[in-house]
Amino acid sequence: MGLIRYLMRVFCEAFWPSLNITKTIIFVLFICTGLAIYLYPPARMVVEWTNLGGWQGAAKILCVIVVIRFFFASYLIFKDENTQLIATKETLSRISEDRPFSYVNIAPRVRTNNFNIWTVEKIELLFDNLSERTISYKIIELFCEIEGNRRTIPLPPNAGGYIHARQRISYGFEPNDLTVRIFPAIIIIGFCIEYDNVPPLKKRGTKSIIRHTFRSFAPMDKHWNTDIINQDEYWVS
Repeated sequence: MGLIRYLMRVFCEAFWPSLNITKTIIFVLFICTGLAIYLYPPARMVVEWTNLGGWQGAAKILCVIVVIRFFFASYLIFKDENTQLIATKETLSRISEDRPFSYVNIAPRVRTNNFNIWTVEKIELLFDNLSERTISYKIIELFCEIEGNRRTIPLPPNAGGYIHARQRISYGFEPNDLTVRIFPAIIIIGFCIEYDNVPPLKKRGTKSIIRHTFRSFAPMDKHWNTDIINQDEYWVS
């Protein structure tokens, strides 16, 4: 199916634009031919001999243009996709400069007993710095919810730190032995974090509530879904 879609795209890239180009060329030739006959009447014989005024002339022009565009179709497709890719990278770059502090995922550390009751001993929050500059961050609020049991996580005065450019850090906390008895298990993490560039440039904040759905906590099972329930980015005055 991928090959068929590609061939169809090559055909469309070669054929449909050729129609507009052909119409433009025929229009220009029609005017130039009429002007040539008006200024030099014997030119009519040349026009009739070459049959430029009939449909054969238009078909020949169209075929030539289609063949040329067919050979360049791959390059034209690459050029279009490369332009879109560059535009996407520029957009992501602007976003990363405005909101460089990005939440990635969680890494829970659990233990279980013989009754298939899982206890969440520790949770690591992973964050990325998407910018080219070091940023400092401070966690203002943090809570964890498992099976409807929400607990506010007490924070030390130094809850935060620094993230170097294009690096990832983790912040770990103990949710006071929250337990899971039924799967899929849902762990909801909520946090409010303020951050700034180093040296300070503009202080920003991010407030998010994120739901993580785990199929199991088995060591070899790394499949889970992450859904953003609420997210707010703001400037700190």
